[in-house]
Amino acid sequence: MFFIMLGIVVCSAVTFTVIDQKCLADSTRWLPDYPQATLVSQEYDFLRPFGIGETVRQLYSPDAANVVRRWYGEAWAKIGEENPDLGLAQPGYIVSEADSTGSTIMLYSECASR
Repeated sequence: MFFIMLGIVVCSAVTFTVIDQKCLADSTRWLPDYPQATLVSQEYDFLRPFGIGETVRQLYSPDAANVVRRWYGEAWAKIGEENPDLGLAQPGYIVSEADSTGSTIMLYSECASR
């Protein structure tokens, strides 16, 4: 009986680790940080950012919002050509104007949390 319980615990831990690693790989592939952007905040609701659960990462760039949006559009097109599968992640981004020239970038991902 002990070995059965131990096997269940080990299998569960391995499965959890594999899923968490896949979430991290999928999310970070689709959500690269904008070049020279500054991290403003990062929130996640489980063990680590972009792993299992929800993550919201906010960046600031002195570049105009339309420049940043174009960069993410081109980045996503390139990523999608190489591998269009989102994997386990449900990634997204929102770029908005932060001030007269800068922009706020919100990267978010939900993975294997439902």
